[in-house]
Parts: sequence; structure tokens; C-alpha cells
Amino acid sequence: METFFIIIEVLKTVSISLGVGGSTIAIALYLGSLSNDGKIDKSERRMLGMVYVVLRLAMILIFITHLVTNIPLYISGGVEALVNPINFIQWLVLFVLYVNALLMTSHIMPDTYGPGIQVTTWYALGIITALSGLYVNIDVSIFIMTYIVFAIFAIWLIGIFKRDLKVIQKRKGWLH
Repeated sequence: METFFIIIEVLKTVSISLGVGGSTIAIALYLGSLSNDGKIDKSERRMLGMVYVVLRLAMILIFITHLVTNIPLYISGGVEALVNPINFIQWLVLFVLYVNALLMTSHIMPDTYGPGIQVTTWYALGIITALSGLYVNIDVSIFIMTYIVFAIFAIWLIGIFKRDLKVIQKRKGWLH
């Protein structure tokens, strides 16, 4: 049984790494696509679509593996064992990740905010998972405040890039 849970933990870590890397590639492809002519053409959309499939696969595997790793916690300590700060933060980050992905897919979340929130959330999940293996005590409110600051920074940085991109395109005559 121990081998099973080791495999699940490794699969969870690999899935999170895949998600963090995929998210990094997705934001790079998105911004790179916009840098060409200010639009995402058919081939660029196809490439982004492939990355999104990988991200969705990672999200499904992360949910399943995190759920499976929580079963022994619940069996051994009940609900109290599930609400330790790191586990709570992981579920909270997963919730934000899934809700934002659904909102972006259904075009409810503006692209001004969605990509910044998504990339911040993927990195937060990677960081909190790395910290969970170190048995570090984390204050939930400090984590949430730090997450918000980094999300605002990511949104601002992506916005700056997109704004500067439009200025460059106007100078080159790409936008009229």
C-alpha cells in the first residue's frame, strides 16, 4: 500500500510540474502570438490548443492524486487532518485554478486578468506542494496575501507587455 501512495505522490508532483511548465509555455505562446500581428491566427490557436489539452490533463491528474492522498488523512484523523494549513491552501489553489480555467474557457474571465491569475495559481500550486514536502508551517492569511500580490504583479506585467506590444505594432504599421 505504501508503494501505491508513493506512486500517487510522484504522479501528483509530475502533474504539477507539467502544469507549471505548460502554463509557462501557454503564456509565452499567447504573448508571442500577439507579438506577430496583434492577433492569434489559426496555427497559433492550434498550438495553444495543444498546450491547453496538456494543462487539462495535468489538472485532472492533480485533482485525482490530491484526492487519493487525502483519503488516508481522513481515515487517520478525520476532517481535522484535512484542514491543516498546507492541505487547505492546496485545495484553495486548486479551486482557483479550476474556476479561473472554466471562466477563461467560457470567455467570462477577461483576458486582462485570466492569464495572470492562471500563471500565478500554477506557480503557487508548485510552491505550496514543494513546501508541503518540507513540513513547513505556513500561515494561510500570509499565503493568500502573497498570492494576491503576485497575481496583481503578473496581471500588471502581462498588461504592460500587451500595451507595449500595441505601441510597437502601431510604429511598424501593423495596427491601423
